[in-house]
Amino acid sequence: MKLNEDLINEHQLIFSDFFDRLMSIKSFDLNTMNSSIAVERMMANQANNIKELQEAIKISEDNLENGTEIKSEDNLIQFFVENIKYYQDGDKTGVKSDDPFIQSLFTKMNKNRKRINTELEQHRGLILMNICSTFEIFISSLMKFELMNVYQNGAYITQNTISYKDIIELGSIEKVKENLVEKLISDYQYEKLEDWVEYVFKICTSLNISKKKRNEEVIKIWKKIESISVVFQKRNIFVHNNGIVNQIYLNNVKDSNLNIGDKVKLKNSEIVDIVDMILEFGADVFVLNMNKNKYFKDESYSTSLTEYLIGNVEQNPYICKKFFVEMLNLDMKSIKSGHIDDTLKIFTGVDCINTWLSYDLMGSKDRFLIDFQSQYNIIRDLATEQPSIKFLDALIRNESTEKLFEVFEEVMGTYKSKTEKVNALDFPIFYSLRNEEKFIEYAKGIRYND
Repeated sequence: MKLNEDLINEHQLIFSDFFDRLMSIKSFDLNTMNSSIAVERMMANQANNIKELQEAIKISEDNLENGTEIKSEDNLIQFFVENIKYYQDGDKTGVKSDDPFIQSLFTKMNKNRKRINTELEQHRGLILMNICSTFEIFISSLMKFELMNVYQNGAYITQNTISYKDIIELGSIEKVKENLVEKLISDYQYEKLEDWVEYVFKICTSLNISKKKRNEEVIKIWKKIESISVVFQKRNIFVHNNGIVNQIYLNNVKDSNLNIGDKVKLKNSEIVDIVDMILEFGADVFVLNMNKNKYFKDESYSTSLTEYLIGNVEQNPYICKKFFVEMLNLDMKSIKSGHIDDTLKIFTGVDCINTWLSYDLMGSKDRFLIDFQSQYNIIRDLATEQPSIKFLDALIRNESTEKLFEVFEEVMGTYKSKTEKVNALDFPIFYSLRNEEKFIEYAKGIRYND
């Protein structure tokens, strides 16, 4: 299918929206939750003399650890110090007091702690729901794009029915088709996640992941699908049972260590791991979809996608690498076929630079030559005259800053307009020079002079 600009934008938006939403959860939602809880905890601890009690506990801990008898000039804090004591209960160490006033403060502290922990669990549950909804929107949108734009003659919906009244209200064949597609997707949303994802692979990729096809690649994919399914079961238990384990959950999560009535607990680190897992799986599905439809071979599409990825490679080089590697491998196939022209040389150089950059930002730049030594040798021989390849070569060889800056100026000389040069200054490939005085002065000269 030939893509026009509108379809390119629509298809790329499916992934960019998915990527941006999940990265926002990692960088914004979790931080916002932690900040608001920290403020609430601080305010709770400042009320009702709890702040003074905590200061007394700290002094007592220091005295106990250092064998000292530090006293506080604050009479209330010193009263607390003199009336609290430590106890050992198995492996646990705690603080207690025989004074009724201090006991009441301990009770308030415990209530505050439980309330804040409950709020944290609720917030994490809401974030989990958001993650799962984001994944559902992603695979639904990908299915809809395929069925509306790629498949012809109403594939997959020819057996579905629609009422005459709905046909009249919708008003056009295209609207009828869209209605039937959305109904098909909606029906799968109520199926088991595994069945829905398998159907997504059938429609949106060329990879057969039928469980009867038990090769290594399919086995790995099903392990990922099963892990995501567990995440969705956790989401369901938060939505329908306030995070309390029931028999339905235990039936669907076979290796659970929880019992009926237990609370499903989520840590921030687990939320981050879930985001990373779902984002990686979604990226893999999207790459397979692009390969099926040969979108990587579409010059306009790959150019637009590269611009988006470059804008996000510093934020998540691992995901961006998946796309850059696909582009570079496709370039190498074209080179090996013998169809080499100046455009291919330029695209190959760009894709090679972006692939190396993603490796570097992941902290594994030495791995690049292990994975791509032969490809890089071919690219360097083909495009030695390209300043950008010279700059990459200087980076790979760990050349001095002086040498890097010399080649950087040569790269900048390839851009004709001020706009091109200003934009080039922000390219991630130049990040190693950004804090150098010569680069800063050079950038000023570009930005502030006509």
